Amino acid sequence: MRICIACFVLLSVTYISCYSQNLEIELILRPSLTSMRGDNLVEENFDPAFKLCGGIGSTYKFSNRTFLSLALLYDAKGGEKELTIFYNSSPDPNSVVVSEVVRNESIFKYLTLPIQFGKEIGTKVKFEFGLGVYTSVLLDYELLVNSEPADFVTKEDFKGLDFGLSGSVNVKLPITEKFHVKLGLNNNLGLADVSSVTNSNDGGIKHNSFGVALSAGLKLK
Repeated sequence: MRICIACFVLLSVTYISCYSQNLEIELILRPSLTSMRGDNLVEENFDPAFKLCGGIGSTYKFSNRTFLSLALLYDAKGGEKELTIFYNSSPDPNSVVVSEVVRNESIFKYLTLPIQFGKEIGTKVKFEFGLGVYTSVLLDYELLVNSEPADFVTKEDFKGLDFGLSGSVNVKLPITEKFHVKLGLNNNLGLADVSSVTNSNDGGIKHNSFGVALSAGLKLK
């Protein structure tokens, strides 16, 4: 239901804006370095990891210098880490101590709706600076231990919504009068604790996603 509402809002704004000659539609690809902030248990078991997100976006120009951008993205977040675990080879405390390398990977799959208000400078080559907020709807969660699914942490252990601040810096390069490409940096800083269970030290889990954004856009009119 929440996914349908997010899609409806984006499509409604896009539809209304289509009557304006200042609307641009974009395809977006954004490889990101994602991380989880929280208590010591979270930070010791998961380092930042590269994930991939992408989707569609629209930019409405209020003037030659001011714009409002929206996007609907499939957004992967999480972390991963290899740990060396030491344990006794048998219940006997005097038994040989052995080690094992364990690789943990935490994978959150979200549908993300960032909304940014921004300014544009430049003439032919333009620089865009945007700031706003984002909301993410949790689609699925998976914990992998040595590449195998682990069922002791599931989607039900996390809240359905994540939200935070969204900022971007882009370079916009015109190819033709109506077609352009963009290259830039984007950061989504999570403000919400997405964990629905009690963590040690009440640390919670908050996301951060810093990515390189590549997009191709088309001016509709």
